Parts: sequence; structure tokens; C-alpha cells
Amino acid sequence: TDENGFEVPTASPLVSFNCNKFGKVVATGSDISDHTPVTSLIRRMRAGRITVAVKAGWEKGTLKVYATADGLCDGVLTVEI
Repeated sequence: TDENGFEVPTASPLVSFNCNKFGKVVATGSDISDHTPVTSLIRRMRAGRITVAVKAGWEKGTLKVYATADGLCDGVLTVEI
């Protein structure tokens, strides 16, 4: 989203994903025409969208999923497990 909270359908930055010790990024995706392996931690956003699949561990705690891209604010998703 932009600074006003609107989706940007033309956004296409490279996004890098990572997790803390409570999980692991197992797949990323954005478009069926993207030939980057699904296990890649770096993926180009398509039409302003991107997905990430995370496998949580067995230890209880706060899982954090991080997304970073040049020129954009870093994103963090926090999930209690």
C-alpha cells in the first residue's frame, strides 16, 4: 500500500523474506509465469501482490516473519505460537 493506504497494482519490487527462530520460510510466490524456484527467499512482487508460506516450529513463542525491499518500509508479521 502507499502512504495513503491504497494498493499499488503496478508495484513490482524484489522482496526478501526471513523468519526468526520460531519458523522457516518454505515457499514464496507471486505469479504462475514466474520461473523462480518456490523455495527462493527472494521474489519479485507482481501486480502489487506476493505470498509467503511459513512453517512454524514446535516451540511456543512469538514467530516473526520479516519482509524487506529496497525503497520500501520493512514489514513484520507477528504470530503467537
